[in-house]
Formats: sequence, structure tokens, C-alpha cells
Amino acid sequence: MTAIAESNLFKPIKVGNVELSNRLVGLPTTRFRNSPEHVPTDAMEQLYIDRTRDAGSLIITEGTLISPKYGVYNGAPGLWSEAQTAGWKKIIEAVHKNGSFVSSQLWALGRVATPELSKARNLPLYGPSEIHFSEQAREEAEKSGVELHALSTEEVEQLVQDYVVAAENALEGAGADMVEIHAANGYLPNQFIEETSNQRTDKYGGSIENRSRFIMEVVDAIGERFGYERVGIRFTPWSNFQGMPSGDDARISPMVTYGYLLSEFERRAASGKRLAYILTTEPRVEWWLDQKGTTSHHNRWVYDIWKGVVIRSGGYFTDPSYSTLIEHVDANNRTLIGSARSFTSNPDLRSRIRKGQELTPFEREFFYTHTNYGYNTFGDYGVEKLGPDSEQASRPLTPLA
Repeated sequence: MTAIAESNLFKPIKVGNVELSNRLVGLPTTRFRNSPEHVPTDAMEQLYIDRTRDAGSLIITEGTLISPKYGVYNGAPGLWSEAQTAGWKKIIEAVHKNGSFVSSQLWALGRVATPELSKARNLPLYGPSEIHFSEQAREEAEKSGVELHALSTEEVEQLVQDYVVAAENALEGAGADMVEIHAANGYLPNQFIEETSNQRTDKYGGSIENRSRFIMEVVDAIGERFGYERVGIRFTPWSNFQGMPSGDDARISPMVTYGYLLSEFERRAASGKRLAYILTTEPRVEWWLDQKGTTSHHNRWVYDIWKGVVIRSGGYFTDPSYSTLIEHVDANNRTLIGSARSFTSNPDLRSRIRKGQELTPFEREFFYTHTNYGYNTFGDYGVEKLGPDSEQASRPLTPLA
């Protein structure tokens, strides 16, 4: 038996209300294989089925837009219509048939949305403040004839309720076990948290407490309605993706900002309102560039504040010995390890890791295309990848509802 097979990675653990058989989580991987109406497709159903065949596994859905109002990407899924909810229900029922579990990631883009798509829907770009994340982004918005609109206090309060509606569609409509609030990587909740993108003067801006207010209101609104144990949240304290400050470049240390948020979550946990998990990405990997980061920062400090389940991600599968993975998952009894990219090309990733089998390299050039090729064309260990002329690769993407 391999060293990793004997590690905590393949031992059971309770997350929220569900009992997992292993600690290898399928992470959100935006793939743009939905219909033009943002309805999940049959190709997506197959992908989720294949990656949850180990009963008792957890998969977190790709980022799912809560409303077109806050920006869309072509091919991304939604959770605001009956058809979208019905499509997700079929996928989640299939995962449950495997004996596995689903956390639905709730996504709002804000200022990083595609300007021309917002223009086509006669909507501005929305953000905490009228601050573009780059000069190029400002130029693209102006070229599209779209203004960046700072949400009013009342609009932020409505945004909180829009998250609740999306959570209801996920949990009660589609049958998800949990929802995950995407508060990372420069998207709308992250824009509220960081002072570089939030220069508000109302109750949602200024101090760390005020800049954290929006995300705490979302967590509380969903938690009080559906149970805190059915809510997870994703943070990337050290990421500089999409204009966010990172590490030494930040005027306020991420450990201060996110330490406050974690302390608030732990304070709620002390009164019986513990979140299902915190998901974070390691700063040693710049995942969007497929390369190692140069920072000496780390996420070990998270455990000093937050005493619940932590899902750690970021380049754990690039080292064939999995030494860092084993070290981190065995360091305590509340760590799970997540993978996104490796799951794209290894539907049987859990089995391969456990047996010490070689992994198939992922192919980034097919991550964000809109066909089945490069999506459901990777096989289990020992099975040759399907070619571009195969029947499976040429199948159209068919909406599930």
C-alpha cells in the first residue's frame, strides 16, 4: 500500500451534516459547458457522475451565477431560473445515486464581468466602488459603452437577498447538500472585502469590520434560513488575481483582514453556528499561471483562529511523491485536500492517487472551450483518451431542462 493510501486522505470525516469516506474534494472548475441560457447540459451530468463514483465523496460545483444582474460569462451556469435549477437537480440526483455529495458554489462577478455581455442585457457593471481592476478593464468597459456602477446601500441589501434566493434554488430546488459562497479571486464578495476595490463611506466600507459586513450578512442570511452547517466559504487571502492585493503588496496584511473574518465565523461556531468548511488556496502556487509562486507566505495561521474543517488547495498533485499533501492532511484531523485541474483529466483521480498510478496531465487549452472535446474525452487509468473525431468528442451539448 502506498504512503498516501495510509494517510488521512482516505479516512472518513464529517463535513457539515454529511459523512465523507475520503478527504479528496473535487473543487470548482469553470468549464463553460452550459447552454446559452446558462442551463446545465448532459455533458456536465456525465462529468459530475464520473468524478463522484467513490461513494462518500464531495464535489463542489463550478461557479454558478446567482443572477445575470451581477454579470455573466458565456457558457457559465446559473441558478436564477426554473430550467437552470431543474438541470442542476438532475446532476445532483445523479451524484447522490453514486452515494456522494454536492456543494453548490454561488458566484457573483461584479466589476470583472464581461462588459459587452452586460451591455447586451442593458446593465452596468456592478461593484462596491467605481474602481476598475485594471486599466485594460476600464478601456474595455468604455469601448463597450458600459459604466461601472457602485451599488447603493439599498442595492447591496438586495444583493444579500439575491444570494438567499440562489441558495434556496440550490438547496431546496436542486437538492444540493451545501452551498459555498465564492468570496475569492477578485469576484464581487472579494471586492467588498479588499480596500483597493472598496472605497465606500456607508456601512459596507471603511474599516475591516465594515468591509466584511456584506459577506457576513450573506453568511448569516443563508445560515439562519437553511442552517450554518450547510454553508461553506472560499477565500484566497494571498491572491493578486484580477486586481486583488497580495501579501507584501497589500497595505493591510491579509492575516489581519481574513483573521477578522475567521474570528467572526469562529465566534458564531461557539454559539452552535459552525460553517461546514473554509476553503482556501495555498500562496505557494499561482494556479492561474500553472506555476509556483515566489512567496514565503502560508495558510497555517488559519488553524489558530478557525477550529472547523479546512479544505486546502493549490498544486498538491504536481509532486509525484505527494509529500506536501501527506504532511498537510496528516497534520490534524480537520483538513481536506482539494483538486480542480487534476480532476479535469483524471475522472478516477481518487483511485489513481490511492493506488499510486500515474496521472494524466491536464490540458489547459480545453478548459474554457464550448465543446465535449477536452471535457468528457479523458478516461480512467489505462484507457486511451478519445480523439477529436470520436463520437463522444463530437456530441453536442444538450441542456438538461
